[in-house]
Amino acid sequence: MANMNRGELGGSRILRDAAYTLMWTPSFTDATRTNWRYARGAGISWALGEYKGHPVVWHAGGDTGFTSAFVMMPDRKIAVIWMMNADWPKRVTLTNTALDIALGERTP
Repeated sequence: MANMNRGELGGSRILRDAAYTLMWTPSFTDATRTNWRYARGAGISWALGEYKGHPVVWHAGGDTGFTSAFVMMPDRKIAVIWMMNADWPKRVTLTNTALDIALGERTP
């Protein structure tokens, strides 16, 4: 919730709003990456993309036996977080399906 609210949680400021501007501003862009996940480049610790016309801020990770993703669509106040005990599932399919449900474009 603090990330979605740009550093504010329960009425308390945890990080300055300016920190999010810095983290969510591309530090590099790569025109060769055409998928939504890197459409806007990468900020500090966050990948910056776009999904169906909405800016997306995300970070994912994993290792043998587990994987996870944290995807936010700040303009719509949507966040998708998932964690799985599995080796490298189809992350994009799982994330896109969850975003579609949150956008009301698909039923669960």
